[in-house]
Parts: sequence; structure tokens; C-alpha cells
Amino acid sequence: MSGHSDEKDPPFFSVVIPACGVGKYIAATVESVKKQSPVSFETLIVCEESADGTLENAVAATCNDQRFQIVSLPRSGSASVSRNYGMEHARGKYLVFLDGDDLLEPGALMELARLAEANAYPDVIACEYVNWGERPGAPSVRYGGERPLRHVGRTLSGVEALTEALEDGTYRSATWRNIYRTEFLRGDSNLRQIPGRRHQDDEWTPRVFYAAKRVFISGVVLYHYLKRAGSVTTIVSTSSMRDVSANIDSALKFYKASDFPPRLKRAFAHWQLYAVSKFFSPAWKQLYPLAERRKEFRKLMLAHGNLLGYLSLIVHGRARDIVFSGAVLFALVVPCFPLMEKVHVLIYGGGRMTL
Repeated sequence: MSGHSDEKDPPFFSVVIPACGVGKYIAATVESVKKQSPVSFETLIVCEESADGTLENAVAATCNDQRFQIVSLPRSGSASVSRNYGMEHARGKYLVFLDGDDLLEPGALMELARLAEANAYPDVIACEYVNWGERPGAPSVRYGGERPLRHVGRTLSGVEALTEALEDGTYRSATWRNIYRTEFLRGDSNLRQIPGRRHQDDEWTPRVFYAAKRVFISGVVLYHYLKRAGSVTTIVSTSSMRDVSANIDSALKFYKASDFPPRLKRAFAHWQLYAVSKFFSPAWKQLYPLAERRKEFRKLMLAHGNLLGYLSLIVHGRARDIVFSGAVLFALVVPCFPLMEKVHVLIYGGGRMTL
């Protein structure tokens, strides 16, 4: 696998980099891709309109390297349009999604190419990642990944992989957590991300796993994720809350339209019921005004078919989900959000979700 490819010799990987407002970081991101040689790859840097020199810095960083293409698009509000562009234009056998302020682990693509070839080219290869935290005026701090993947070295169906990850607490919805066989994603028009929606991974990733015939659990560290102030995922706004609500709406419709086996029904119900419970969580209480949360919650629950879908989730939930979610329904008719916020702390401990 050489570092150069042409039309007769397509690359093994297409690395798709959504880049918007990342002028400070894009050069390091590009460099982390260059270091993946000698594996063959192409890179599509999709720059959306930015005022911080993202496009100019991307051009300078690629320095006429023929493995890099730069595309300029209008600003859309999320990475979805850029990722969809990559799905439609990639020539590589596998798609790798890399945000414009993050890094690839050195040597990761070579190892993943070897594993893909050795395991008959699965639709999805699940990978590990490392978190970094940015501190003003100081070097970024590496603080590890999340709970490590289980079943490393095994090939599962997509339904099995999704179920196992939801049950054992290793599920993370981030698009960049996995790599994807290009023809698998491109062959199903339903596997595009919703343009302009933030936190779009939450509704997209379960659909991808559900559609996948084969998922290989690699355990390879692929990704270095930088959590920083000012990124799309950390900016707090009521529109961000509405996008989370829209993802729950999409998940309820997906759940209703799909034929989940019993274990997946239970695991998915637990995940989505907790997502709804965030309207009453201590974190959202601090971030979003009560009136806005109440308004959006009622809009979500009273949208066509959602209340029945939510009741179906409750039937398949775990004990604490059933208790809390049943009580939550009173919030539709009684202004009891402050009470439900207290109940959330009692039931869930006020912390992040554990599966």
C-alpha cells in the first residue's frame, strides 16, 4: 500500500475532515494524516465558511500534496454536510471521519487496513480513542479514553455490536469512533447525516450499526479527541437543546419503524429514556432556562406518534427508567419541572449516565 494513488489505483482510505472555525488546529490535524504513510489514502478537507483563516491554513498545511483535496462550502451549522459530501465523493475503500481540531493516532490506519483485509472487509470497524482537554495558556492534557471496548478481535452483526455496547457501557455515538466501508454507507441513502443538525451522531450511529451486516471490534486506538471551549459540541444555546430534542424525535421514529430483537429493545430504551430525562437533569437545569426546557419537552412529547413511542420505550426500560419516565408524564399536564429535577437526582444520582 503506497502513499500515492490515482484513478486506476484507488486509495484504501478516504479521510474526510470537516473544517469550520478551526484555523488554530487544522495544520496539526493535517500533519497527523500525513504521518499515516505508507498506507494509501486520500483526504477531503471540507472547509465551511470561517473567519479565522481555516481555509487559508488548510491550503498552507497541505502544501500541494496530491493526497489532499480542499473543498469550500457555505456554513451549515454542523459537520453533517461535510461528512455527507465525503460519503458521496470518496474513492477509498474505507471512510475515516476526522474533525478539523482532532488528530489520528500514528500508525493507526496501517493497522486498520491490515485488520480489514484479515477479516473480509467488514462494514464497520470499531476503534478506541483518547480524550484531550485544552487548558488556556498551557499544554493540552491527555486524560484517557472511556470504558474500553469488549469483544476485541471478534466480528459481530451490527445489531449484536450495538446491543453489546449499549449493555456494557462502551457505546459512544461519535461518528469518528469507527471507520466505515465506503460502499456500505454510500449504498444506503438513509445513512446520510441530517444537514445542519448538531449532535447528529446521537441519531445517526444507531442507524448505521442496525444496518451493518458485520462489525469488527478492533481495539485499535484511532483517534485523539480534543474537547475545547467554543467547539460546536460545547457551545450552549437553546438551538443546541432543540437539536438534541430533534435527535430524540428521530430516535423515537427509528425505534417505531425498526424490528429490534428483545435485548436491543431493552438496551435502546434505556439509552433513549435517559436522553429524555436530561430535560430534568442538574446539568441542563444550569444550561437552559426552565421555560425553554418545558416548552421543548412538551413539543417533543406531543409531536405526532411520539407519546406512544415514548410509552413503548417505558415498557421495555429498566426499573429506574420506568419509575422516572412514568413520573415524567405528569410534566405534560402539571408544571412540576422543579420536582422532577429533584427526582432525577434521587434516581440517577445527578451524574452522567451509566449503562
